[in-house]
Amino acid sequence: NVRKKLGRQRYEQLALQWKAVRAGYVSGLVARIKTVVDSVRPEALLSAAVKPDIASALSVYGQDWPRWLREGYVQMVLPMAYGTDAGKVYGQIEAACDQVGRDKIWAGIRAWDVPVSSIVDRARRLEPLGTGGICFFSYDGMQNNRYFFDAVRNMFDKR
Repeated sequence: NVRKKLGRQRYEQLALQWKAVRAGYVSGLVARIKTVVDSVRPEALLSAAVKPDIASALSVYGQDWPRWLREGYVQMVLPMAYGTDAGKVYGQIEAACDQVGRDKIWAGIRAWDVPVSSIVDRARRLEPLGTGGICFFSYDGMQNNRYFFDAVRNMFDKR
C-alpha cells in the first residue's frame, strides 16, 4: 500500500500536488481549445458545462472554472446543478454567482426525469439570482413531454 509506505502526511501532500498538476493540465487544455476557437471564429463565445460545487470541481475533477473565466478561456459556465432538492440547487448556483459574477453563470438544471412542476419550481426559484440564463438538461428527456415547453413558456411569459 502506497499510503503506508509513504506515511499519511507525505501521501496527502503528494495527493494535493497531483490535484494541482491535474487541474493545470485541464486548464491548459481549455486554454488551447480557446486558442483554436479564436483562430477559426474569433467572435465565438466559449462555454463549459461544469460541476456546480467549486471546491469539488477543482479537487475531484480538475475543473478550475473560476480561473477559466478570469483568464478569458471561457465566457460563461453552466454549473450542472442536477439535484432534485430545490434548496441545494439554489445554493450551488448562488455560490457560483457570488464567486464569479451572475452574468457569467447559466444555471444548468435537471429536466429529464422529474415532474414539469418541479422543473418550473427550481427555475422560478433561481430567477431572482439574475444569472445569465437557465439551461434545461437534457433535451432527450424533455422532447417527449408535451407539457414541458408550454409550462416553461408560461413561466417566462408571467414575468
